Amino acid sequence: MDARHSCCEITSHGRAIVAEVTERRRVHLGRVLGEMDGESRRKVVEGLDILSRHVGEPSPEQLMVLGL
Repeated sequence: MDARHSCCEITSHGRAIVAEVTERRRVHLGRVLGEMDGESRRKVVEGLDILSRHVGEPSPEQLMVLGL
């Protein structure tokens, strides 16, 4: 490794914060999506699918293969 690279590791406290924030986000999004009608939810899912493909995120099928 040279000076252009550095390694870092998240602490257990940092992991706990990430888990808490992620759970709060899921709850909030679930609430918002639950208030939408079916057509609006479908449009949100379609838009997020398009965005995911364009940014190179793995598809749900790929995540299932990975066990995620």
